[in-house]
Amino acid sequence: MGGLRSRNTSSRKLKLWAARKDLKETSAEAAFIDVFFRDTWDYDQSGQAAANAGFTLYPKFPLQGTGARGGTGEADLAIGYFGLAPEPIPQSFANSRT
Repeated sequence: MGGLRSRNTSSRKLKLWAARKDLKETSAEAAFIDVFFRDTWDYDQSGQAAANAGFTLYPKFPLQGTGARGGTGEADLAIGYFGLAPEPIPQSFANSRT
């Protein structure tokens, strides 16, 4: 029963997202992260879970050498293991461009 409820909830969230007012990219980023990564897949940002558990979402992740003239750029969102190791360990990057 839980799987069906989960699919129904996910389907409802996708329909709501598809019907949303189309905002500028930066206006929708926080909602996109909350709806899909946090609410649907249970990922957490820093401060959303116990500190000793680390976190799995890192918005505006800095990327050395990807900015203007080789400076620091950023990914809209990094997904990985953060807060426990001395260095962050991104596994994937997400871009919220619509």
